[in-house]
Amino acid sequence: MATTPGTPRLLRAMNDRAALDLLLSQGPLSRTTLGNLTGLSKPTASQLLARLEAAHLVRQSGTTAGRPGPNAQLYEINGSIAYVAGLDVTPARIRAAVADLTGKVVGEYELATPGRSAKGTVDRVVKAIEGAAGEAGLNRERLHRVSIGTPGGFDPTTGRLRYATHLPGWHAPHLLEELAAAIAVPLEVENDVNLAAIAEQRVGHAREHDNFVLLWGEEGIGAAIVINGRLHRGATGGAGEVAFLPLPGTPLVRNVGRNNAGGFQELAGGEPVLELAREHGFKARTAEAAIAAALQTEGAGDAVLTEFAHRLAVGLAAIVAVVDPELIVLGGGIGKAAGFVDAVRAELASLSPLPVDLLFVTDRARADGTSEPSYTAERSRSIAFGSTRIEFTQETTLALGATTERGRFPAIPYLLTEVPGGMRRAAAVIEAHAKAKQELQTEIATRLAVARRKEVVLFVHGYHVTFEEAAVTMGEMCHFLGREFVCGIFTWPAGGDRGALLGYGVDRESAEYAVEDLAKVIRIIAATPGLERIHFIAHSRGTDTLASALAVLSVEAYAHKSSPAQEFHIGNVVLVAPDLDGDVAVSKIFKVFSDPDLPFGTEADPTAVIPPSTGLKLTLYVSHADKALATSSWLFGSSARLGRIDETMFTPDQIEMLGKLQAVDIIEVPGATDFFGHSYFVSNPNVSSDIIAMLRYGLHPNDPRRPLERVVGPFWRVARD
Repeated sequence: MATTPGTPRLLRAMNDRAALDLLLSQGPLSRTTLGNLTGLSKPTASQLLARLEAAHLVRQSGTTAGRPGPNAQLYEINGSIAYVAGLDVTPARIRAAVADLTGKVVGEYELATPGRSAKGTVDRVVKAIEGAAGEAGLNRERLHRVSIGTPGGFDPTTGRLRYATHLPGWHAPHLLEELAAAIAVPLEVENDVNLAAIAEQRVGHAREHDNFVLLWGEEGIGAAIVINGRLHRGATGGAGEVAFLPLPGTPLVRNVGRNNAGGFQELAGGEPVLELAREHGFKARTAEAAIAAALQTEGAGDAVLTEFAHRLAVGLAAIVAVVDPELIVLGGGIGKAAGFVDAVRAELASLSPLPVDLLFVTDRARADGTSEPSYTAERSRSIAFGSTRIEFTQETTLALGATTERGRFPAIPYLLTEVPGGMRRAAAVIEAHAKAKQELQTEIATRLAVARRKEVVLFVHGYHVTFEEAAVTMGEMCHFLGREFVCGIFTWPAGGDRGALLGYGVDRESAEYAVEDLAKVIRIIAATPGLERIHFIAHSRGTDTLASALAVLSVEAYAHKSSPAQEFHIGNVVLVAPDLDGDVAVSKIFKVFSDPDLPFGTEADPTAVIPPSTGLKLTLYVSHADKALATSSWLFGSSARLGRIDETMFTPDQIEMLGKLQAVDIIEVPGATDFFGHSYFVSNPNVSSDIIAMLRYGLHPNDPRRPLERVVGPFWRVARD
């Protein structure tokens, strides 16, 4: 069979590009490491590096050290092979910078614009480029490309600048041709906010997001819109010129092009923000400085922040209704005001039905024949993870939206190979596990980067719950948690109808099956850079799965002479209507305390001082009206299900001991708000609001803002309406 002409050349080009991308993102690499990362053999990796080195695209950069065996040669990108220049143009100045192929800035230059002169634009641009190139020790001819960012946008049909009448000297009919001729280097002119969005997409908060909006706020208001991974410029380059949006709260502005003003600009631009600040006694030269001052001042500062957050949210709500982005990034001066983003997020959530984006992790089997991932009640031997959106419908109810699987771990049991002295996990399995682990941690880290709280809240559902039901339940909870956390679900194979009692027996065994998977997931989440705490909410049979997984992890922490709070960053553990035997629960929760023969370090130490789990809090919600747990108790002959205990089942000494621990609260829920009295954490507003008060605001049970009455010691009761 004849081969396709050019195929070897194409493969070499693809391999070269992959290697260059890795060297750019990960820095100097050895031939062996590069081969492992690309999947190329050692001879092919050697040929590739020789080819790139001959083309002066890579160069040698020292050797590895501190490892057994001979040192390996390292290779890095040769940044000096190509240079680019970028210019940021405002009415007051032109700022230019030159960077090498690696993105390192090697020269900068700033040139003021005299007055509002409309003359000499081309000369000033050339002077700024040559100034930055000169600082880098280069001639302009060494540049491979020049990119210029300006306010407004150049109409692709006329070549003239639109939407920026405040930028003098940039409206000549043949300006682009004149610039290209004078610079004599490949030239690109783009809207400045669009360029910022490209940066956000490559190295900023919008990584892993194909649909987002960047709102830029300084003297003017502007936006960049990215749809399906590509900038949306519109027919005339004006997409994103949101300053002209007519909005409630400001008079309708007409002749917006001539006046270079519009509703959003008049509501939330630089000058209106300064006026708002002056009304409350703040004097500042820029909107950014005004917001920063307000953030540091209680009272008057709160009034400024609340009003400005409302103004921005009004405009953003209009954008969201049209574009429906996955993410909104605040940039410019308003994006630098730490803490202000939270106020905007909260206000926007009240004005716009933004979907909730949840992390999901599941060991359910994936349904066949569906365009989007759908997960069944059957078991999978591998763990999948990804993103699922919860949409707010017109009837203010919640529905499952788009679900995207972002990665999957190898199927269990992991493949082994026989080696002298025993068995070893297969190299391919280790590599696949490491890849999935890195992808999951990257997904979590990306979410942590934009979350107000660097904490994860993970929901573990109960019996007869589908993937959709689990996601919708957590979506609602996440919304009322202020969307401040990274919210996720661990959803195990529940919801089938095989066996007796609507599949209860099968679900019970599936909950046990999921224990090791949940323990594995918690380890990985806990090791994610940037994570401060992980909190759990578990319901019904999910409480047994969680308690079992935490028992496994507590033994691991004990072996490391640590505690679950220290080793795995565990904070609140909330067990709602726990469907497990009381004695079984005690054996799992207090496993470490009750087995002095467990290794403490390398060997057992019965007299060891067990490290405290500072910050870990166990909260049980229980109810005598829970008919489902009464049935479960009858079915298994259990003397007491954990979800139906009360203070009468404990001796005074036991109650006193629990109180001294200061780590356990038991909250009784009187009456029933659903048919079985089992789903009260969603059907009883007092219970759900109490969970919110505990997790979101950190309120203790005796705080008057929680709807609780003390019974005795650590026992509390939800107040009746």
